[in-house]
Amino acid sequence: ILPLAIATLLLALVHGSDMPAMMSAFQQYTRTLPDAVWASLTMLGHGSVLLALVVLAWKYRPDWILACVCGGIVTGAFSNILKNLIGGPRPAAVMPADQLHVIGSQLLNHSFPSGHTATAFLFAGIVLMSRRPPPLAAVAVLSLAILTGLSRIAVGAHWPIDTIAGAAGGWFSAAVGIAFANRLRWLDTAHARLAIALLILGSSISLFFISTGYPLALPVQYFCACLGVIVAGQWGLKEWSRLR
Repeated sequence: ILPLAIATLLLALVHGSDMPAMMSAFQQYTRTLPDAVWASLTMLGHGSVLLALVVLAWKYRPDWILACVCGGIVTGAFSNILKNLIGGPRPAAVMPADQLHVIGSQLLNHSFPSGHTATAFLFAGIVLMSRRPPPLAAVAVLSLAILTGLSRIAVGAHWPIDTIAGAAGGWFSAAVGIAFANRLRWLDTAHARLAIALLILGSSISLFFISTGYPLALPVQYFCACLGVIVAGQWGLKEWSRLR
């Protein structure tokens, strides 16, 4: 509840602010780091990349993976519905080219909210709200989620208000995902785990072929693809052997 309250307060504070001026002020600081760093960080908010990384927990915290799959449906619905209902122009459609630093593809429409930020905070919320979260993991995923949100400003894809809304939506989706994963007991069967492993395997394979719009992040994209294929494949074989 507290993170959602903070996000609501921040949304209220920045609503009606001069977004282009705020955007320029943020980018004055973010441009101190190389473009490749921000492009790589923004990849952490891509759904397939997140799944490829989350699958690493299959031996120790399968509850995170189950909650992530359930919460991901909510996050996708939240992001797509609001983008179509509210949307709005992105910074590149409003600000002059000499006042905005764009990394990767230039995006113009469907700005509100930030789907990448929502995805990153989905997993951060799942880890922090789960039973007995490892302190180091909790700090790491929350830090990376915040950096992912900042990266959406750094690459010129979203206004600050978009990332705040995305963080709130991702956190809410995490709570819903955990609730569903705890109640739908069939998700913890070998058949369901095999299906999820195959889902992540297919999603990881797709990373070899899709264009995310960030060429500078291709090393991260391909690394996560390889990681997801290897680990999801190992998990799938393990579940398959249990069913035989």
